[in-house]
Amino acid sequence: MRRRPLLGWHLIALCWLLVPALGMLGTGRACADDGALERDLARLGIEQLMDEQVTSVSKTSQSLIDSAAAVFVVSDEDIRRSGATLVPELLRLVPGLHVARVSSNQWAITARGFNGRFSNKLLVLVDGRTVYTPIFSGVYWEGLDLPLTDIERIEVIRGPGASLWGANAVNGIVNIITKTAADTQGGLAGVTAGDEERAIVDWRYGARAGEHLDFRLSGRHAERDGLRDARGDDAGDDWSVRRGGFRVDWRASASDLVTTQGDLYRLDLERAYSVPSGPENATITLDRGKLSGQSWLTQWEHSFSLASRTAVQFYYQRERRDDLFTHYRQDTFDLDLQHDLAITDRHAITWGLGHRLIRDDFDPAPLFDVRPRERDHRLFSAFIQTQIDVIEDRLELTIGTKLEHNSFTGWEHQPNLRAIWEPATGQRLWASVARAARTPVRIEHDQSGVALFDVQQRPDERPIRIVFGGDSDFDSEKVTSVELGYRLWPKDDLFLDLAAFYNRYDDLRSAAPLENGFGVGPDGAVQRLVIVNAERGRTRGFELSADWRPRVDWRLRLGYAYFESDFSVAGRFAGVQLFPPAFEDDRDPRHQVSLQSSIDLPHRLELDTWLRYTGEVDSVQVTGSESGVASVDDYLTLDLRLGWRPHERLELSLSGRNLIGAPRTEFLKEVNTVPTQVERSVHGRLEWRF
Repeated sequence: MRRRPLLGWHLIALCWLLVPALGMLGTGRACADDGALERDLARLGIEQLMDEQVTSVSKTSQSLIDSAAAVFVVSDEDIRRSGATLVPELLRLVPGLHVARVSSNQWAITARGFNGRFSNKLLVLVDGRTVYTPIFSGVYWEGLDLPLTDIERIEVIRGPGASLWGANAVNGIVNIITKTAADTQGGLAGVTAGDEERAIVDWRYGARAGEHLDFRLSGRHAERDGLRDARGDDAGDDWSVRRGGFRVDWRASASDLVTTQGDLYRLDLERAYSVPSGPENATITLDRGKLSGQSWLTQWEHSFSLASRTAVQFYYQRERRDDLFTHYRQDTFDLDLQHDLAITDRHAITWGLGHRLIRDDFDPAPLFDVRPRERDHRLFSAFIQTQIDVIEDRLELTIGTKLEHNSFTGWEHQPNLRAIWEPATGQRLWASVARAARTPVRIEHDQSGVALFDVQQRPDERPIRIVFGGDSDFDSEKVTSVELGYRLWPKDDLFLDLAAFYNRYDDLRSAAPLENGFGVGPDGAVQRLVIVNAERGRTRGFELSADWRPRVDWRLRLGYAYFESDFSVAGRFAGVQLFPPAFEDDRDPRHQVSLQSSIDLPHRLELDTWLRYTGEVDSVQVTGSESGVASVDDYLTLDLRLGWRPHERLELSLSGRNLIGAPRTEFLKEVNTVPTQVERSVHGRLEWRF
């Protein structure tokens, strides 16, 4: 276990002693010279938190406290005061999410287990448009380098949401919701600079055309430095982003709202890959890759009456990736219809239909290939959900299901039952039972035999080259989930939220030796593997969040998550040498703790302190020429932010991240990746609104 520098503990003690002391220097909400500025923490009291509206749980607007799900909202104020510059770093705020930085431009993010570079059980959306890739079953988090000032909130659901959102919403949903054009009027210019964040320039301009139409234009240009490899040398993973976008909101009539938005982006990525170079070893290859794309989304909402509303949404998105790992182009066309109908004051129905067409085109790449190289795959869906107020204002029951037909496994049925009860004033108790599926993607179905890495069993033996292939018989991974939650706000300044879960998984993905797949050639031994549904598992745990306002200008937040799992091989694969051999503890820490303090100081100053602890991962199965079992140490780290608003239109801030502890590896290598170390960093930001 790594020893902690004593300096780290001194910093912690100093910060947590200074925060309340500095707070006592204030005079209530604000000093006399602060009267022109409304205090942000005072605006965000517990009442406002409880009245926070969320849409991701039921696809209709409802208050957070009345949602029968483990839901957490990252507000625009949380985003501003976090000091983060990237969406993945913001998600560290959410209890129950495991966020690990793989490299400067790669992350492993999951909810409730199964973390990896492509965590395949977390559905991610931007304004209802899915950014979950059907190529690798995961998310290119680097492609979500959005201007954070354009984000209104991020709604995160831990637990299944497939009955509304469809396949792949297995362990959770991240729904990024951007601000309306009416809320972004005027101009904004922001500049961020630091040792890792070399230069980030954000800009935005919004205006009104006539009485019923608002629009905005925005963009970002970012240049970021790379991290260090395991030896402390430059990891060679610098990257840059150029992005532009627009949004138009048109109130066509009192009953009709039309929203159109789009964006265009390009990323230049430098990455290090571990590539098999011969029968003896693997070499580290530095690659310059590109990820680019564009999207267009239009939504029309029509209200027939106060009790009946319809929404039609269409989006198109294109993605292109060119690097050492893969070369492909992908187009997605998606059309959705949703109708909300209040039958009575105590009974409502929401139903919808959808169709998605995905068209891809691959070129051969050194590390990856699929056959056929061009393919169209479709997804047809229909869902219905009914909400019944069984006991008026005390007990609500939600029953729903989604039926989907995909090109790989055919029909998938994903039901859900939720209930929420108000046992007393200031309390909510909720429970849910749900089934969800993670459907196969292109590489699992069509990947051709590609040599990804070499495995060396003993130093005196020549390595065995591992070759992977897809299987058209690969089936969906499935989960049955039981959840129980409790919310309590005994006082106006304290809010507690507890969620516990138990998940049972079947048909989990692994790889097994292909029959007659072992051979010896001029370059050594070769073992061919095929993707199979070979494992099953159980996960359990709970998440706790607490929000306390000891003063009107001081906010404290605590987050804690406990997670454990066990996996086994399905009966028909007993005795088969799987790869990797079992999920072990699934690459996820057992304990995670987050403690935040946000305080408004005199003279328009803000101090934000964020202390995080992530437990160790005892035994991670790594792959490559160093194949075997390794571990990720636990770590404790501290982030600080000092903000100043000398004028209501001007904000200056200085942020320090990972200020205590030695440089650390947060996630070990997967196929062809090279571990890097997360270091201390400092950056400043200037933001001007005009």
